Amino acid sequence: MEQALFPQTNPEAIPAVQWHGDGETHAMDCETATLLRLSLKPLFDGAQSWRDLVAALSSRDYGLHLKYGRLLVVNQQTRNAICTGSFLGAPLRDLVERLGSPSIIQEDGTDHVARVVAA
Repeated sequence: MEQALFPQTNPEAIPAVQWHGDGETHAMDCETATLLRLSLKPLFDGAQSWRDLVAALSSRDYGLHLKYGRLLVVNQQTRNAICTGSFLGAPLRDLVERLGSPSIIQEDGTDHVARVVAA
């Protein structure tokens, strides 16, 4: 079954930023958001392939998921979404244009979440 990489969704369905602490979702403060952008954006900019990007993020305990057509940066241990690629200045459309379409694996028990593994 082939699914569209960019299905139409409600933009409010997935917040651009989620911050999980103590089991609850909290708004990310501006200092944390700045540090996150400073530490992760160079990984997105420097990646020559999806494999490079996935490996670089994995070395910092992050992963990439697609959910309802949006690219999410997730904590690999908890699988909690931290932010979107757009929040970091790396929208999925721009990455697909530069790196090609990613290879994904459907997450167990869901029909709307896929883990980016490479290309």
